[in-house]
Amino acid sequence: MRDFTFNRSTIFYFLIGILISSCRTTDFSQMLPDATLKASLDFAKVHESGASNVKYDPVTKANVIVYSETTLFGEHFSYNDNNENSYSEQGTYLNLDKPTNAGYGALGFGLEYVGKGAKFPGGNGSVSLNYLELPIHFLYHYPVGPGNVYGGLGPYFAYGVGGKEGDISSFGDSNGGFKRFDAGLGFMLGYKLSMGVSLDIGYELGLANIEYADEDVKGHNRVFSINLGYQIGKLFAKKKSK
Repeated sequence: MRDFTFNRSTIFYFLIGILISSCRTTDFSQMLPDATLKASLDFAKVHESGASNVKYDPVTKANVIVYSETTLFGEHFSYNDNNENSYSEQGTYLNLDKPTNAGYGALGFGLEYVGKGAKFPGGNGSVSLNYLELPIHFLYHYPVGPGNVYGGLGPYFAYGVGGKEGDISSFGDSNGGFKRFDAGLGFMLGYKLSMGVSLDIGYELGLANIEYADEDVKGHNRVFSINLGYQIGKLFAKKKSK
């Protein structure tokens, strides 16, 4: 019988494989207008429950996310800086007198090299947990003022690729470390200006037990984040309009 950790790792790589496969068959011109680069300030900790008496303190991490969306329903228009022409998510330019007043639903997904971890109480060291993470969100956008409010939730899947606790690796059963696979639910709420600048807050609720300890102790990642983004796809769209 195979180890359950191996199976969960296989699931993560399977999802990455699907993403890469879909990229090979996708017209990137349809996704470029919504491509966003986000800088993230995260406040992370490990929440332990059970027999453990360790109460970790949060650590602060800075991360970068490459994120994009594809519209599921409704009309999606995003105005350029002159508010004269706009493009749909497919990159088709349209002449519109005013923006649409209807909201739209979207599937958001990204790829992130994210740092998590926690501090031991009393400042007695810390543990660093670095992951390659795939967040997926079901989002809804609604026009308000010069932009739109958006919010949503969905799963995330992550695999540990590095990190240390003192001079040893944070991952691995042999040194009392953590499991590499992590998964849970992510929540997002934010506002995006028509110029492409966005600000949102997010929270990740880890559901996978990342502890190698006995059955009486469980550990889960908890992360609160503040994200500042720019829709770099607008740069490609402007070139396309010339």
